[in-house]
Amino acid sequence: MMRPLTKREKHLLIGTAVLLMTLSAWTFLVSPMLMSRSDSLARIQKADAIADLLSSSDLAPGSTVDAAPLPSVLTRRAAQTRVSIRRLDPAGTSISASLDDAPFTDVMAWLAALTEEDGLRILSVEMGRRTAPGVVSTRVALEVAK
Repeated sequence: MMRPLTKREKHLLIGTAVLLMTLSAWTFLVSPMLMSRSDSLARIQKADAIADLLSSSDLAPGSTVDAAPLPSVLTRRAAQTRVSIRRLDPAGTSISASLDDAPFTDVMAWLAALTEEDGLRILSVEMGRRTAPGVVSTRVALEVAK
């Protein structure tokens, strides 16, 4: 036979139940929503950066078109921005480049330098997320801006 709980034990039991419910709500509701929100914001920022880069079809003010062949321009800029090119496929006036896995920020810096400083125009960009945080595989098609 159980004895009735004292007033102090009832207060402790209620306090523990409230604490457990609050902890459960935080763990299973609030925390996942906050993580999902921050992931979504990061994706939106990446998409905006790519959209801005793709929409800049004209040369930036003060930029000049480099007279060097496209493969040498791409490899020179890749070395400056710590991006490793796996394969180059020239096709007439355009060129496609496949990059090894590289940090997203380095790839964006490489693309920005090519468009703003070397006078190239981005035709298409395909990026794939890798398992390491912030690392992407990239395939890009470029041409000399007219």
